Amino acid sequence: GILYRRLKDFTAAIEDLVLAVEFCGVREDPPQGDLWDKSEDLEEKAQTQLILTYNDFAIQCFSRGLYSEAIMLLNKAIEKQRDA
Repeated sequence: GILYRRLKDFTAAIEDLVLAVEFCGVREDPPQGDLWDKSEDLEEKAQTQLILTYNDFAIQCFSRGLYSEAIMLLNKAIEKQRDA
């Protein structure tokens, strides 16, 4: 997801990062101890990258005059930040 974001392929980046966040949050047998901390850290990092991707995508939309799309993406970023 991060590579796609740097290449400005925001749709692919969002898809990858959403999957990463979901995979971190879904477990049959939750890890114990240190593994649990690392898993939570990975989920937090993926969530942060997702928020940054929404923000970067919004900036690109705004610069192209796509104001309503930019507002929608910024609202998603704010919503995800609030949930984090």
